[in-house]
Amino acid sequence: MEKKLNIAFLILFFVLIGVTYLSSKYPEIAILKILKFGLEASFVGFIADSYAIYGLFYKLGPHTNIILRKRKSIENKVIDFVANFLLSKEVIEKELSNVRFDIDIISKIENPETKKKVVDFLKSAIEKKIKEKKDYLEEFRELPLGAFVKTAFYDFTEKFLAKYLDKNLESIVDELLKKIKDDENIKKSLNSELKEEITKIILENHDFIVDLVKKRLESISDEEFINAVKKASWDELQWIRFNGAVLGFLIGIFLGILNLVW
Repeated sequence: MEKKLNIAFLILFFVLIGVTYLSSKYPEIAILKILKFGLEASFVGFIADSYAIYGLFYKLGPHTNIILRKRKSIENKVIDFVANFLLSKEVIEKELSNVRFDIDIISKIENPETKKKVVDFLKSAIEKKIKEKKDYLEEFRELPLGAFVKTAFYDFTEKFLAKYLDKNLESIVDELLKKIKDDENIKKSLNSELKEEITKIILENHDFIVDLVKKRLESISDEEFINAVKKASWDELQWIRFNGAVLGFLIGIFLGILNLVW
């Protein structure tokens, strides 16, 4: 958008020169005078609005370079916007109250890839618990029947329980999911508990989220800050330059007509 406007500005400049020349050569042609008024006003409007737009981001004279000069104030307003409006505690609680965590979790676990990760996680957790118990029983090895108890536990866990779970854990997860899906009371309870815990965690870390935004803003360089603001608003700001040229042209035409009438 910026490049197109700059090209349009050059065209406007050369058209203005041409019309000014023709107007001086043929002063009797009223339309040329009116058009000259319009093009001059359009040129001035374009220059003035361009100065204002670029003056927001760069030092072009007094009271310019506003974005960097007011950076701290802008950062504070962004932080306040995030903390007290966009991600306020009230907004978080309201948004979470409308979420059905049970449906979302069930649908994700039913996904084959996710289900495999859940099954693998459960296997890992069970194996860890078995190892912890084996290590605990190792301390009683020298006691009467200690070796027997350890061996019995090993045989039960390694030869039966571990192999059973390895073969059947996925079907157990499927059965559990089916039971949750079919039982509205379980779903409501699951949703309520998850909602309560997630809301609690987020609200307890609300200040951390705000602090994270603050640290991120403070960590970026002036150039990155300028580029971020430009990326968010640059094309829209270019329309101000365009509108200034169009409005200037219309006002210039009006003044040109008045000049001829009076």
